[in-house]
Parts: sequence; structure tokens; C-alpha cells
Amino acid sequence: MSSHAGFRADIQGLRAVAVLTVVLWHANPAIVPGGFIGVDVFFVISGFLMTGVLLSQIERDGRVDLPAFYARRARRLLPAAVVALLGAAAVTVALLPVTRWIDVGKDIAASALYVVNWRMASSSVDYLAHEGLPSPVQHFWSLSVEEQYYVVWPLLLGLLAVLGHRLGGGLRRWALAGLTVAMALSLWASVVLTAESPERAYFVTETRVWELAIGGFVAVGVRRWPRIPRGAALLLGWGGLGVVLVASFVISAETPFPGWAALAPTLGTAAILVAGPAAGARGPVLLLQPRPMQFVGDISYSLYLWHWPFVVAVMAMTGEGTPSVPLGLAAVAASVVPAWLSYRFVEEPFRIAGSHLPPRERRIQALWGGAQLSLVGAVIGVVLALLVWPPPVPTQAGTRTLPVDVLAARGPTGAQLLGEDPATSPAGEPVDDPGPVQPPVEQIANDLHTALPRDPCQADLVGSDLVPCALGDPDGARSIVVIGDSHAAQWGAALDIIGREQGWRITVLAKSSCAPVLGYTLPKAGPGGYDSCTVFNENTQAAVAEQQPDLVLLSWARYTGEVDPEAFVAGLETAIDGFAAHAGGVGIIRDTPRPGFNMADCLVGNAGRFTECAFPRSEGTGRIGTGMAEVLTTRPEVGDIDLTARICPRETCAPVVGGVVVYRDTNHLTDTFVRSLAPFLGSAIERLLEDSATS
Repeated sequence: MSSHAGFRADIQGLRAVAVLTVVLWHANPAIVPGGFIGVDVFFVISGFLMTGVLLSQIERDGRVDLPAFYARRARRLLPAAVVALLGAAAVTVALLPVTRWIDVGKDIAASALYVVNWRMASSSVDYLAHEGLPSPVQHFWSLSVEEQYYVVWPLLLGLLAVLGHRLGGGLRRWALAGLTVAMALSLWASVVLTAESPERAYFVTETRVWELAIGGFVAVGVRRWPRIPRGAALLLGWGGLGVVLVASFVISAETPFPGWAALAPTLGTAAILVAGPAAGARGPVLLLQPRPMQFVGDISYSLYLWHWPFVVAVMAMTGEGTPSVPLGLAAVAASVVPAWLSYRFVEEPFRIAGSHLPPRERRIQALWGGAQLSLVGAVIGVVLALLVWPPPVPTQAGTRTLPVDVLAARGPTGAQLLGEDPATSPAGEPVDDPGPVQPPVEQIANDLHTALPRDPCQADLVGSDLVPCALGDPDGARSIVVIGDSHAAQWGAALDIIGREQGWRITVLAKSSCAPVLGYTLPKAGPGGYDSCTVFNENTQAAVAEQQPDLVLLSWARYTGEVDPEAFVAGLETAIDGFAAHAGGVGIIRDTPRPGFNMADCLVGNAGRFTECAFPRSEGTGRIGTGMAEVLTTRPEVGDIDLTARICPRETCAPVVGGVVVYRDTNHLTDTFVRSLAPFLGSAIERLLEDSATS
């Protein structure tokens, strides 16, 4: 146990509480549903300790010694972080499919430079709620937030010290004013962004600054806290610890967070810090100072660094998105070994390194060494990415630059090789080694519709404005509008070919994870409703009313979780009725059978054993778009386009049909296979247009 001057056993034990809640949540959220609040506890502790160091330094020396401050941070954090990044890279190479290496390499480089939180925010990562394997360094986001704060805060505090000296009022009053402004602005940003985009709000720095500022508030008044009456301090300290522990079980992934909810763990932590000196041995330190808690507190930083790669390793080995409770606990228990080794042989030795040197030389050594370590960490990520660089791009991606007659001259591929009776065609039979396939297995994950560079042809999770994707013949006599989520957008390549062949104007109006429902707000990953989807769907109604197309086609994926099935179906029916009032007809492109696992990863990991990636058709069709069968029953006038026989022609769905890989991930078709379905999709659309013209 540490015994240096100013050491507080309650803070070290509080570190243990923080890291234990986090690692247990990562092991399995069922253990501690709100365990992620441990990060917020860490933020308050860090804000308290670092602000206290800076204030004492200014009051002693009259200024902020930035080189000394950053040198201390470099010695404390960088060596252990770089070793952990190297371990994460090893886990990636050993257990993660090669399709993930480039992204993880970028994550490692961003982590070494302490900007990975912005990378996570830009991709709207939903912590523990994605279908693929998460990044083994995703947890570095919180360290990035802290370091960004400590790049800016010492500079601002130094400026406040100058103002306090020139204008009077004292350093701590000016510091309090600065913290108040920072906290108010950051808390406001946190509440607003949590309501609008909780995925981004979780990671970005501006929504977390106020939590570090709370710790700064406690540091500003540190001289007053020992004078709090013992009874009040005991009530405050134990109450604070109780709030933190209760919050870790009451708060969950469904709670809007950080926002207002983060006040519970942060204020609870602040209460413990305030009460500690006055509460004495009868305060929370009673539970926080036993040797096991102190040991966990000692290794808390290294344990935080190492536990998550172990959890990801278990996910990779078992193929489970979230480990079972026993496996999750085993993973985090195993991570204690490298965490202790890192603490004992990396963290502590580097912390005291150069203590025999003069202060100036020690600072230079730490700063230069820190810069080198950051570079080494970034290089680890770059090297990992370069192992599979350049990013594999399908050689056949894109069709808009090719004339229709050139496309026709390519000859049949994929679904076109199934013949008149797909169920008996050998082209649809699962085999271990189908020979050369399109796209090559290393390119599967990137086989997207790339007809329009820099245009995703669909709105993202945040936007509600329409992102029209114009396909086919812009001067075509007939107009078709395709609406839905990414399962509607995936048909873009085939629709473009069909439209140019037939002389049809086709517009795709799609939004990620947004089924075409009206009068019902879908839930979304994390807390709250998917309000931008609601607005988007209202906008599609207005667009159809304005365009008066000959046909509206709808398609969407399976929606589970908190979705109300009855309200969902009612929302579909309302939307269909709205479209039907302004279009010649309405049809549904049936959702494709869903593998339930990542096909790209499976094929890469099972070379020569592709049958390992086949799946029962009954299971795949059981995972198709929510409410499709019900709506086609209640609305018999709605056209039905069902290409299942060409996607999965047998009782067991093959990963490769006619030499073409069918799926690029857990639920989307490869663009190459979509193009092979163009003749069949085109015939079905033509039939619906004829039906609508005669009705």
C-alpha cells in the first residue's frame, strides 16, 4: 500500500470501487447494470487530485510549472498505457479476424495520442451493443477525456492566477469562478447532447468536463473540509458512498447518460472526498481501507488498462457478443495478473524513475520519454493496420460509370446461375471450397454500394433530413421511390441497373436503423426514443406527396429490444396508407434471411471450410423484418417482392451462391450479390407497376 505524504486511504479505496464497478459491468452488465459509472467516479477523483496539485504549486511558486506537471503525467500514465496497447495489438492479431485489424490499428494509434474518444464518437459506437467484436482499446476513451482536460485546465488556471494577482480576490476564488463557468457550460452540453445523440454524448469531452470540474470544486475548498462537524461529515461520507453504490445498480444502459443522471455518482464521490478528513476512522474509510481494497486501488489504473482486452478475447473465442457471467468473471480475474505485473514492473518503476536526477533533468527526461512512448504507441497501431494495408476494396464496386450493355456482357454471376429451379441448382449448395469467389474474402466487409463517392445514399443515426439517392434514368418516364432503413438502401446497385435498363427514375430515401413507421417513435440503442427517425419518416410522407411516384417500395430489418410489436405494425400500416394516397402503388421488398453472425469474419476464419458459415433457412427467415408478414396479410393490396429463393435456395443457406459471397456482415447482402439479383428484382418491380396501372 502506498504511504507517501498526503496519502488518503479512502481515495485509494474509492479507486477500487470505481474500477471494480467498471470491470464487473464489462464482464457482464447483469452483474452491475450501471457499472459504467465507475468512470465518472474516476473523473471526479482525477479532477480533485490534479486541481489540488496545481493550486498548491501556484500558491508555493506563484505560477504553474507546466513542464513539471506534464512530466509527472507522462511518468504516471504513458509507460503502462503503451504496454497495454501492445497487449491489445497481440490480442487482435491472435484472435480477431483480419478484417478488423485496420480499424483496431487506427484505434490504437488514436489511443496513444489520447484522441480515441473522438474517433468513437464519430462512429457513434454503442458500448456493448453492437453486433461485431468491439475494439480491444475502446475503454481508452475515458483516458483521452482526462488528458484533453489536463492539456487545457493548467493553462486556464495559470491565466486565472494572473488575473487573481492583478485584480485581487485570491487564486482560489478565481479558480472557483473558472470551474463554475466550465461546469455550467459542460453540464448544459451534456444534458442537451444526451437527449439528442446519447451515443456521441457518452464519449465527447465537452459532456464530461463538468465531472472533472466537480473534483476541482472539492480541491478549491480542501482547507475547509476538516472543520466540518464530525456528525455531518459521517452523514455526508456514508451518504455519498451509498449513492455511488446504489447508482451502480439503479442506473443502466437504458438511462439517459451522462446528462442529469451522472450527477448521482459524481456528487456522491464529491461527498466522500469532502467528508473524508472530518469523518475520520468511522467514515467510509472503514470499508475502503482494508488491504484488499487498497490492493485493488493500487493496481486500479493497470487493471483498467488490461481487463477489457481480456473480455474482448473471450468474446472472440466464444463468438458471443457479451460473455456469460462465469466467462466474463474469469476474463477479468485473469486480467489481474498482467495488471499487477504492469503495476509492479512498469507503472511504479517509471513513476519514480530519475528521482536521483536534478529536477530540471528529470523533467526533460520524462517529457522526452513520454513523447517517445506516445510515438511508439501510435506506431504499434500503424504497424497493425499496415499488415493488411491498403484497405481491401472490391474490384467490381460501382456500376454507374459502366454502360448497361457492358454490364450485360459480363455474363451471369451469383443468383443468375441458379437457373429456373434454384432449389435444385448446385450453384446454391453449401460447399467447403467453392473455388475463387467474388468479392475475394478479404474484400467482403467493404463490398458496399459505392456508386456515388462520398454519398452514403442514406441519412445517418443523427440526421432527420432526407438524403435522396438518385438512381436509374434521371429522365425516365416512370418514377419509383424506395424508402426504409439500410436494408432498403442495400438494393441501390441493383436498382440503378434496373432503372437504366428500363428507363425508370428511382430515388432511395433511407435512414440508418429507421423502419418506415408513422405515428410510432422507435426506441434506439441506449436511452430515449429515436426522434430523428420519427421526423425522417414524416419527411418521406411529404416527399411522396410532392413527387406522386408510380410506385413506392418499402423494406426494413428486424427490430427487437424495446420495440412494441403491435404499435410497430400499426405504424407500418399508417405509413403505407399515407404513401398509397399519393402513389400509384405500394410494395414491400421482403427482408433477406439473416445469418445472425458476421459472415465476413466467419469466411476469413474458415478458409476451405465454408460450410461452417452456412445456416438453416428457417432460422434466417425467422430473423427478417419485423411485422412484414403481418402487414402483407392485413394489407393484401400491397405488392410482395420475395427474393428469398434466389438468396437462400436450399434448406441450408450457403455463404456463397454462384461463386458470389452472399453476405458482407451479420445482415446485409454484398453489393456484388445484389447486382446479380437485378434481373429478378426488376421483373418483380415491373409486375407491380403493371398491377398498379390496371387497378
